[in-house]
Amino acid sequence: MLGALPGLERIRFYNTYDIDAAAFPRPEMFHDLQLVSFDGLFTSDAKVLRERLKGFWNAHVNHPRSAKWMAENINNPFRSWGDDDRTLGRRANELWRNALTDARRQDSVADSLRIVTEFTDGLRVLAEEFPLDTLCREQATEALDRLAHLELGLPEGTDAVPSQGWEW
Repeated sequence: MLGALPGLERIRFYNTYDIDAAAFPRPEMFHDLQLVSFDGLFTSDAKVLRERLKGFWNAHVNHPRSAKWMAENINNPFRSWGDDDRTLGRRANELWRNALTDARRQDSVADSLRIVTEFTDGLRVLAEEFPLDTLCREQATEALDRLAHLELGLPEGTDAVPSQGWEW
């Protein structure tokens, strides 16, 4: 498909976990190509792409992930946070895993509200210690919503669950 676009100048892919790396066109097919970038892909695909892009002056293949890592983190809303700051990523992922572990053990609405409060407090601590950009804040809000409503089953509008517009 990309081969039908010979005038491409820049190609960027993010979270490309379903690609046929061996079928990716070689850079010489694109006469005006200035950049090829992959950010987030399987380790096996990264190897193939690095070989296919060998010799191209501006090729980037970043953040390859093993199949085991992806299986463990595919639904983790904070899985990419460690790409820029390992400490932030480690702490956000730990906060998420702990909340999910607690969610599986909860047996009352009071437990669910406690888990949401602890998760929210943990996110606030992270926001105080690290500069969270808009995307991170949106991902954190989506994670909170997912935890409260999908994982814990709290109905929309439940007291003690911050609304979408809340501040970190």
